[in-house]
Amino acid sequence: MRWAGVEPADGCATERLAGLVTAAGGDPGSYVPHVSVLRRRARPGPGAVTDPRPTWTDHRGPWWQPADVLLVAGEPARGGSRYRPVHRVRLAAG
Repeated sequence: MRWAGVEPADGCATERLAGLVTAAGGDPGSYVPHVSVLRRRARPGPGAVTDPRPTWTDHRGPWWQPADVLLVAGEPARGGSRYRPVHRVRLAAG
C-alpha cells in the first residue's frame, strides 16, 4: 500500500480529528491520518516483479484544502477489500 500523510492546518482541527476517530470507535493515539493512493488486490506470487521503491518518501506539499473528509471502513471480501462509508464531514472554506 502507498499512502500520503495528512496534517491538519491548526490545533483545533487536530482535536476535531481525534474526536471523529474516537466517535468512529478508533484510538486517536494510534490513528495516522492519511490518504491511500495505491493498494494491491493480492500479494504477488514467486518471481513477480514488485513495485519499485518510491523516491519521493520525503516529499512535502503542495498544500490543498479538500471540500470534505470521508471516513471509510475497509472490510475484507472475496476478490479484495470493500470500503464502506462510515461518516462524512464537510469542511469550511478558507
